[in-house]
Amino acid sequence: MWKIPFLRTLFYLAVLVSFVLWIFPSILSLNKFFPFTLPPALKIPGWIVFFFGFLLWISCILLFAFRGRGTFQVLDPPREFVIVGPYRYVRNPMYEGAFGIILGSAFAYSSPALLMLGIILPVVVHFIVVYFEEPQLERRFGDSYREYCRKVPRWLPRFPPLSK
Repeated sequence: MWKIPFLRTLFYLAVLVSFVLWIFPSILSLNKFFPFTLPPALKIPGWIVFFFGFLLWISCILLFAFRGRGTFQVLDPPREFVIVGPYRYVRNPMYEGAFGIILGSAFAYSSPALLMLGIILPVVVHFIVVYFEEPQLERRFGDSYREYCRKVPRWLPRFPPLSK
């Protein structure tokens, strides 16, 4: 029954997007504290990075709803272990998509504040992944998760992908 996880996913997405739209102007207002801006030549590449980051991010969210029978929200995680799509290449593609959204936005808006967020956030997320998410996934999925970790890298994609 895919409808319930999908509807919960839509709800969580609406909450997340509302939060981002609420906080985005505040982050941009921090630009005045930086002695530099990003070059205008980065605007178009920024939108391209944003677009592909968004595609990666949303594809992971949909995989969690349809394949994992859950959501991207930590309190409502997927019930099934998802190792298809981008998860065949790298263990954290959803975060990587989000980082692409942030960095692409930084370039598109010539925003040093967003650039700093795009640099600091991955470091914070790395520690969350290593010390919270991975141990939790290992407890939930056991040997299958440990084997997945041996075959698929955490951050830098491996080609060819994990075969299913």
